[in-house]
Amino acid sequence: MIVTIILLPSIEYIYNIDGLKVNTPTISDSGSLSILSEGVYGAQIMRVLQDETILLGITGGFTGKYIKYYLDKSKIKSDLVWSTYETPHRIKILEKATKNYYLLENNKDKALEKELVKLTQKLKEYMSKLTTLVLSGDLKDKDSLVKL
Repeated sequence: MIVTIILLPSIEYIYNIDGLKVNTPTISDSGSLSILSEGVYGAQIMRVLQDETILLGITGGFTGKYIKYYLDKSKIKSDLVWSTYETPHRIKILEKATKNYYLLENNKDKALEKELVKLTQKLKEYMSKLTTLVLSGDLKDKDSLVKL
């Protein structure tokens, strides 16, 4: 079994607009939503190459629900720890005429001690079946995650 660990997978909303005006509603005629975390796509590829693969991670909020929906739709088995924090995301607003963009990001630096403990417990449950462990994404706190 291949286990992929991704702490906080992130997503990006992209909106195309004609122009941005202060204190005026701006309508976008097109937008897209994509997952930015390579660990999700890696798990998707490993799912094709091997039957037993699972993604472990920490996620939360509306964007976390989208990631869970994407995993289920892609038939990627997952065992996620739900956090009270919103999954990291960014919003990119592209001006069509100038090709300028504005980028809004939420704070990614969260204290995830409780979530890391739960994630480590989940990993321990899979250790007896584990053949390959893939660590993906921004794992600043990986030492506290994998103390097995």
